[in-house]
Amino acid sequence: MPRGRFKADRNSWFNSLPAAAPVPSLNPPLAPAVPTPSATSPPLQDVSPNKSRFNTAKDAAAAKRVPAKRQCPGPRPSENFGETRKLCTPPPLKRPRLHSYTRETKLKVVDYIADRRTWVPDLRPHVVVREGLQMEGSYRPLKDAEVAELFNIPKANISRWWKARFDILQSRKGSRRVFG
Repeated sequence: MPRGRFKADRNSWFNSLPAAAPVPSLNPPLAPAVPTPSATSPPLQDVSPNKSRFNTAKDAAAAKRVPAKRQCPGPRPSENFGETRKLCTPPPLKRPRLHSYTRETKLKVVDYIADRRTWVPDLRPHVVVREGLQMEGSYRPLKDAEVAELFNIPKANISRWWKARFDILQSRKGSRRVFG
């Protein structure tokens, strides 16, 4: 049955019903809780501002007491407070760490480690250098902790990717597995 006809039929059926009679209440009507002002009660009077509203001297003393202002240590700020204060930059936003990385991300990290333009100067005589790389002059490749901070990737992943860099290179494009 089409919707339009059903709606019309339903409305006509409701309209054909007799009007409902009011249901009598079993409870008697309640008396009002607040007494209504009668003609015999006196009208309200104005409140005098000089009249005390406290019953005892103790209440009056408690009302007059004002809590003391908290004293902060150090000098008060001057008028040019914003100009004299040293502005600091907020820390960089932390990206959430992912739990799986694509082949391209892994290769980008490995290439960054191997790229000699990213190496840092280090003048210490006995520096442990990453396997497969050698120091050139006084420059060394980045350590796992330094790369982990740059890319926001755990150190363990970076060292594992460096050891498996040739297997990652042979894996399929877009793959998240080392072999595949």
